[in-house]
Amino acid sequence: MPIVVEKLNHAYMEGSTLAHDALKDVTLTIGDGEFLGLIGHTGSGKSTIAKLLLRFHEITDGVLSFEGCDIRNIPQHILREKVAYVPQKAWLFSGTIESNLRYGNENATKEDMERALKIAQADFVERLP
Repeated sequence: MPIVVEKLNHAYMEGSTLAHDALKDVTLTIGDGEFLGLIGHTGSGKSTIAKLLLRFHEITDGVLSFEGCDIRNIPQHILREKVAYVPQKAWLFSGTIESNLRYGNENATKEDMERALKIAQADFVERLP
């Protein structure tokens, strides 16, 4: 099933009130096996769409569905197992490198983590104290 976005709106909160519209009336469909690259000026909503899809933020209004289900009814860990998000800036979460690797798979084995580091060309991590 595709990802479907219909008349999606999102406004960021400032305190307890909506501050400004980040997205207004966005409509798109991404079919099975399709890829979507978002390009645009700074502040045009590219990262906001990705973060809504992964539920880093909740939608303000409209429809965002994944595999036929409203995104708000899908646990975050399920979405993050199925959707790849590559931000334009590389960053690590707080904590240890291991805890950062486990963010993607909390049950990762040592071999899983070593493989992930190799794929990311970050196997230098093994030489860190």
